Amino acid sequence: MENMLKKRIDGGGLMQERDSMSRPEERRWAPSLLLIACLVGIVGGASSVSAQSATVPMPIPQQCGSLTTGTADDAITRDLASLNLPQPEAKVEETLRRLAETCDSRAVGVMISRLGAASKAIRLAAIAGLGRLGGSESAEALVKLLSDPTVEIRLALIPALVAFHHQEVRMQVMNSIARGNPTEIDTPEKAHVTGVAMLTLSQLVDTSYNRKAILFQFDLEKEGIPAIQPTVASTMRGLAHTRNGVRELIGVLKKHNAPIIRQWAAKWLGKLRAEEAREALQITAASDPNPGVKAAAEAAIQELDRPSVP
Repeated sequence: MENMLKKRIDGGGLMQERDSMSRPEERRWAPSLLLIACLVGIVGGASSVSAQSATVPMPIPQQCGSLTTGTADDAITRDLASLNLPQPEAKVEETLRRLAETCDSRAVGVMISRLGAASKAIRLAAIAGLGRLGGSESAEALVKLLSDPTVEIRLALIPALVAFHHQEVRMQVMNSIARGNPTEIDTPEKAHVTGVAMLTLSQLVDTSYNRKAILFQFDLEKEGIPAIQPTVASTMRGLAHTRNGVRELIGVLKKHNAPIIRQWAAKWLGKLRAEEAREALQITAASDPNPGVKAAAEAAIQELDRPSVP
């Protein structure tokens, strides 16, 4: 699979994302420093994840447009050489972050070699670096990590893989992180990871990945595992703060064949107090063939009409 991925990325065979996020007007996040800050915040372990009060999307790094190679006596060469010397962990992290910003092809191998480091912080810095650098080698190395069950690693993979402007790479995030077997998502930490993946995908211009990821949250809610329900609710509330989330939920309300899912979408549009959903809710309340869906749409409209609490 990795060789096929490399061939398609190098050959340009993958469908590029429509209206690429490299456009200045679509850069919603400060790409590198903000991402690093997020990754540093999750190094502390799963307990820090479960303690979060809200599930939010992660900042997507602006990937290098292309990789170049410098000279044998430049600053990059000196940074690369320094990594072979004994030094504090913090210094290694700092060097990796600096190399990630160079868009130099020589940094890719260094990042890959650090993916198996004993230090989780160094591994996270390497993952972030590969997401920033891009290229087929980086994509292959990151995809191989998708089987890692570590919460912090899986969280770090989300923005790193989403940064690739290739549908096949981003589909890995949707299918391997944002979706899964709902019976296996049995802890707040696991639910948090799926939620972050869904919300991060909902930040993209291309909406190809959104609806299936959102509907997995329905599966988790329906599964009814008590420990994860607050995290699922936090994830759904996070849709209001994404580029596509509310619009996609409106699409679910209008087009999904299953009444139970239309009813669920109406309920959450009301909880989110999504004013842009008013027309769709009114149409649903008047004409949906299912009484339960109609009732949910009516209740959602009442939520929209309820005065805001100061």
